[in-house]
Amino acid sequence: DELALEYFARIREIAPRGPYRLAGYSFGGNVAQAIAARLVDEDEEVELLALVDPAPLTGRRDASRAAVFGPEEEAAVRAEQTAFFAELRDDAGDDPDLRAAIRASRGVLGLDDRATVDAIVASHAWASGLMAASASPSTAVPTLLFVAGREDPAPSGWGVRLGDDAETTVLDTDHSGIVAPAAWERIGPVISHRLGMRRP
Repeated sequence: DELALEYFARIREIAPRGPYRLAGYSFGGNVAQAIAARLVDEDEEVELLALVDPAPLTGRRDASRAAVFGPEEEAAVRAEQTAFFAELRDDAGDDPDLRAAIRASRGVLGLDDRATVDAIVASHAWASGLMAASASPSTAVPTLLFVAGREDPAPSGWGVRLGDDAETTVLDTDHSGIVAPAAWERIGPVISHRLGMRRP
């Protein structure tokens, strides 16, 4: 709730009035949904909420959820990110545009791999702790839910939390693949179509 409130305040500084369009991937989807609920509480219009493969949060701090980011998960994230930066470094040698992007990132993309991987691992642990202690609110705003079907072929858990104006699209991919270009080729048109339907 505190994190959603911080984002809510930043959004209101930039755009004091709606209608608002929000989107979030994974834990970012949980935050976007919490922001949508807060906006509605403030009598603001949320024109669209796009949720890209977040899991609904139950707020139960039981043993299984508290250990959701244990040593095995930390090792997996560390290995995945280390391999990503190694591949990025290798690819950059042949690609001047990629080298320029790495320079422009000011250290985020591969200039200090170890510190960046440590920060990513810490971020995963922090977000996992917040997820274990938080509960998804109920929202009744126009919502698009995109689900990674390889991990959850029958999306469940959101139920009444998203209201009647929610549309679910299941993609044949896993959680990380749902933000790859091939998945966005499907997600983008669905979002564009939904926004087009709502324009006067």
